Amino acid sequence: MIYTALLCLICSCIPISLISQNEDFTCKVRLPEIVNSYAKTLLPVLTPDGSRIYFDRKEHPENTGGINDPDDIWYCDRLPNGYWTEPKNIGPPLNTASSNALFAINPKGNKAFVASVLPDYSMQFSIAEKDKKGWKSGKIMKIENFYSNSTNYFATMNADANVLLFSLTRNETLGDLDLYASFLLSDTLWSEPKWLGSTVNTAFREGSPFLANDGKTLYFFSNGHQGYGGNDLFVSRRLDDSWTNWSKPINLGPTINTPGNERSITLTSKGDTACIISTDQEHESEGIYFVCLKKEYRPEKPQITTLPNITISNLEQSLELYFPIGSSRLTNEHKKQLE
Repeated sequence: MIYTALLCLICSCIPISLISQNEDFTCKVRLPEIVNSYAKTLLPVLTPDGSRIYFDRKEHPENTGGINDPDDIWYCDRLPNGYWTEPKNIGPPLNTASSNALFAINPKGNKAFVASVLPDYSMQFSIAEKDKKGWKSGKIMKIENFYSNSTNYFATMNADANVLLFSLTRNETLGDLDLYASFLLSDTLWSEPKWLGSTVNTAFREGSPFLANDGKTLYFFSNGHQGYGGNDLFVSRRLDDSWTNWSKPINLGPTINTPGNERSITLTSKGDTACIISTDQEHESEGIYFVCLKKEYRPEKPQITTLPNITISNLEQSLELYFPIGSSRLTNEHKKQLE
């Protein structure tokens, strides 16, 4: 099997042929300093072809509203030689002087799930659309009985665009932030957020949810489950169609999690590689990393999944990994490390 998780090439530019023979193969690689030059970064989201990565920069001097602007959407492009361009602010209309974030991109790469915090501190979600001229605002989504008792939140949309996941503070929330799901009812109308239950949610904070293409495997950060530091990354699997019955969350382990904080996670379409916010022994400041997931942490094969009031078909996408810079066959030793 050909593995395209040779992520260290992005930073070190070592020839692919040498990486495949390298006995010190690593599964956690920090993106170059040109990408990670500003520490207050969250929510890395890659385009399906791997040519661009979007992320949130907090209180950056070049945000639309300057240092008083809590969140703006930025991006970097990956050049054919594997290097990354300097980050750019995506600009209007997606960015305003208030908080703006991009949480997910559809498999075709031409639609994005975005959010804004309005002047009255209410949240507004919509689907932005991209054409040859760039991004433009889309239809505003209506979510039944949507509210949050905090301006801190996370969100995401699944690949089939019929499930939203949120990290919110609501009346039934156990702690700081809890995880919820909302389901597409018709066009732009979504169901009231459904609490995911006490197996995944704790009396502390759960955030940055990501639902894999199998419709079952949930990734998120938490400081309420046993971990190695502050916020750790976990995986849990949905056990039935109630969306409140989940397997006990499993820590993704010390190769990925650190004594510091891991704050975001998104997966590739194949589910063997992820993009996270983390640190390492050489870098105290948080940054964007690529990591490979052990076999037991990966999603199951896509399948038909029944949701409340709707039926979705999670079809396998014929997409390449998000970080292709060539491909190579790993040695048997490297395959064992991945497994």
